[in-house]
Amino acid sequence: MGLQAPASAASQKPVAFINLYKQGGSGTIYTVPDSRYYIGYIYVNGSTSPTPAINGVDGSVNTTLNQASTNGRPIEFYLGPGDYVVANTNSSYYTYMNGREYSL
Repeated sequence: MGLQAPASAASQKPVAFINLYKQGGSGTIYTVPDSRYYIGYIYVNGSTSPTPAINGVDGSVNTTLNQASTNGRPIEFYLGPGDYVVANTNSSYYTYMNGREYSL
């Protein structure tokens, strides 16, 4: 039958709410479970580099993920099953995730 795109998040109810934070340098903050996807925000509470990494790629490669440079307006991300987020490496700052998990 092939893969099908998930229903629009607007038509689905979240199965979990994700509100996490982790001090920089302390590793993986979140991994999307199998058969779910994540829609939400990932950001750091100050200006630091490198930023959090998504699937091993520093977020500052394509965008800046800190509140200072986004003027307090974090960027929304869509992550699929198995995607993971690692906290920034600067122990003076915290990485935050606020979002929702949905079933595929």
